[in-house]
Amino acid sequence: MKLGLSSLLFVRGKLEEALPLLQELGYECLEVIYEVPHFSLRWEEDRERLRELGRELRERGMEPSVHTPFLDLNPVSHHPEVFELNRRLAERGMEACRLLGGEIVVVHTGTCRVPTPEFLQRARERCLSLLRSLAGRAGELGVRLAVENGSSPHSPFSTPEELREVVEEVGAGIAYDVGHANLREREEGRRLDVRSQVRAMGKSLLHVHVHDNRGKDDDHLVPGEGEIDFGALSGALRELGYGGMLIAELWNPGEPGETARRGMEGLRRYFA
Repeated sequence: MKLGLSSLLFVRGKLEEALPLLQELGYECLEVIYEVPHFSLRWEEDRERLRELGRELRERGMEPSVHTPFLDLNPVSHHPEVFELNRRLAERGMEACRLLGGEIVVVHTGTCRVPTPEFLQRARERCLSLLRSLAGRAGELGVRLAVENGSSPHSPFSTPEELREVVEEVGAGIAYDVGHANLREREEGRRLDVRSQVRAMGKSLLHVHVHDNRGKDDDHLVPGEGEIDFGALSGALRELGYGGMLIAELWNPGEPGETARRGMEGLRRYFA
């Protein structure tokens, strides 16, 4: 398994300035969130910077992945203009991944804001339409689409079983966010059984986000600082034969360097 970090941690500084520290700490990959403030989302401004960032990552022996834009967006919005904007920006994220020299692009499925049975069904239909479109574009660009599980029952296809079914249909893989999985299970009054979830995803599992929480908020803590059983997750991934990226999605922008150090300690404790 390849130990990595998300650029989420460095929102208060220039991303390139963090790379020497990440190399020193031993990170093997970086998930670049193609989003403000690190990027303008104006393609003519971002394109050359993405190429240069990709070159620097290769020189430092770090493999990139990309998370598509998500601020102020809902992929299953009932507003056609918002839905279409999300699709275009997700495609731009795939283009960013190609320029970086990466392979995996992570997308969200959004949240149904009016969670009645009728609206939930409409949200699932919109989500499936979106994922079909994005998976087709990913194939054209030579990247792989990874669909991330949501943190609420109101997120379409948020259980491992639902995700596996839909990614097999559209030709994509699963980005398993264990923090989101814990919040979803807690919202429904259950404890997270990571072993059964990993087994349910099977070979559809393409990418993994690791961060901890206490079952109430999306805290993005270092593994081991909340309630998630990362020992069980590690065992389940090894049982599956998973050899892909483990991206620590941590949030502590006031102390990014120290948090990156503790993040690597947590990754090595459970997964090295």
